[in-house]
Amino acid sequence: MTQDFNLLIESYFQSIMDSSDLVPLPIALVDENLTQFWENQYLKDRYPFLCSKDNVISMMKGYDLSSVILAMRTQDASFSCPSRLPMVNTVLTFSPLYDDAHVWIGAAVHFSVSSSELFPSDTNLSQKMLQNFNIALRDPLGSIFSGISTMARRLEVEDIVSCETLLQQLNQHCYHMLKSCSILSEYTAYSNGLAERNLKLISLNPYLEDLFKHLQMVVRCVGIQLSFHLPSEQIDLNLDPDKLVIVLTCLLSNSIAFADPDAELKTIHIEVSVSKRSVRFVVSDNGLGIQSDVLPHVFEPYFTSSREDLHFSHLGLGLTVCKMIVNHHDGDISIFSSEKGTSVSFTISRSLQSEYPGELTFCDNPVEYITNSYSPMYIYLSDVCEWSAI
Repeated sequence: MTQDFNLLIESYFQSIMDSSDLVPLPIALVDENLTQFWENQYLKDRYPFLCSKDNVISMMKGYDLSSVILAMRTQDASFSCPSRLPMVNTVLTFSPLYDDAHVWIGAAVHFSVSSSELFPSDTNLSQKMLQNFNIALRDPLGSIFSGISTMARRLEVEDIVSCETLLQQLNQHCYHMLKSCSILSEYTAYSNGLAERNLKLISLNPYLEDLFKHLQMVVRCVGIQLSFHLPSEQIDLNLDPDKLVIVLTCLLSNSIAFADPDAELKTIHIEVSVSKRSVRFVVSDNGLGIQSDVLPHVFEPYFTSSREDLHFSHLGLGLTVCKMIVNHHDGDISIFSSEKGTSVSFTISRSLQSEYPGELTFCDNPVEYITNSYSPMYIYLSDVCEWSAI
């Protein structure tokens, strides 16, 4: 934020922040560009998926934003705009805010979240979602049933070798279904305000070094060279380790899936840096990149742009869930892509507080991710890595 805007916050917004934090209603503040810069505690706790700087702008898709801004500049009155998120109906009520000279400086936004829906009311989106379900869940099930029947016939003639191959294929299909169910559960929890952060205070550098070394071994089996760089500063950070692994493995899965088949060396690099307010992760690859017409839509729920030669299709929720998790950690996420590769940058706030402040947790999750075949690492990389069933 600029110094002038910080002064505006102190002069005109601070009292609203203080009073709104005591109200059991989801309230946010936006600046004159409709950029969301503050949320009250109720909104953070109940609806973390609504906490991001571009949240109001994205929810106003389909509206003429310049007309909305003009209305708030010229009309000293509150007004409401219905917006529809998948699985949640939301109405935004804007209350314009002015300075002493009656110049519009922003607005308080109240989110009225109605009863949740299983399917979006938009017909095209509903059809797309059902199509994704059909491909992601029904097709693997069909292969599983077919494989079981084939194995049963071959076991009658003791054809063990071909049965082992079929068993491996069934195992991969089961993992794919498990991933689809897991990511749908994550999305449903966030969309309905039910997601929880299991914050643990961990020593970041040794935890990440252990985790990344395990991930190096995993992605090496698909011909990817993973490198990483950690900050020299040793810090303790409150975060949910399982949620962090979901974000990282989703991003790695995308990088592996869209690796350039003609590249002599396929690489992924994870850069971790520290600032006063946050820890930043940048996951970069030298893959095929994301087309310019696709890039604006990658965080939209149920949007997918899969390669035709991949074994599995997706629900289109991976990056959506990544954004929800990052927002739940008071961070932000962005993507830059070109024909030379893709970089995804996300942050985790250093101001998050655990239920057990000051109590450093020995976090053995990296070891568990390798030893537990149902850990988030195995599940979220199952589309691009083969896990043995034997």
